Amino acid sequence: REVLKPSIPCENQPFIRADKVDEFAWNEFRKILLSPQMLLHRINQINENQDKIKADLKSQIAALAGKLIILDSKRKRLLDAYTGNVIEMSEFRIKSEEIDREKAYMLGERTSLESRMNSIGNYPDESRLNKLSERFAKIVDKLDFKKRQLLIRKFMREVVFSNGKAVF
Repeated sequence: REVLKPSIPCENQPFIRADKVDEFAWNEFRKILLSPQMLLHRINQINENQDKIKADLKSQIAALAGKLIILDSKRKRLLDAYTGNVIEMSEFRIKSEEIDREKAYMLGERTSLESRMNSIGNYPDESRLNKLSERFAKIVDKLDFKKRQLLIRKFMREVVFSNGKAVF
């Protein structure tokens, strides 16, 4: 069996068995998923800084909008140069394709940023969390060790032992 040594001993024990940590983590995770109120509380804790993130995304989107305006004016000047016989058709096509590629990339970036911004704060309400908890309650005790471990690892970053308590 694998034994873990926490950075701070738990209850004067220098080593803690991995199966005990796994059991603790699973029981705590299970409590959270079976309690919609606790889930909502955890979601709110995780996303305390969502306003700052949204503001950062908005400024990035605004910067991209400015760059797109510049590209549109660049395209217009290029068309004026071609229609005024300043550049040849071949040069017009090459530069036009460069502008098109750059614009397509920026539009993709903008779509990605907008999608990220729209997903912030779109968290399930209490009724949806109740349904999730009900569905989880039906399958929770049927999961094998590997599936439990996979679920825990997707949602928990670490388990810290301090002053006789384990916290994640």
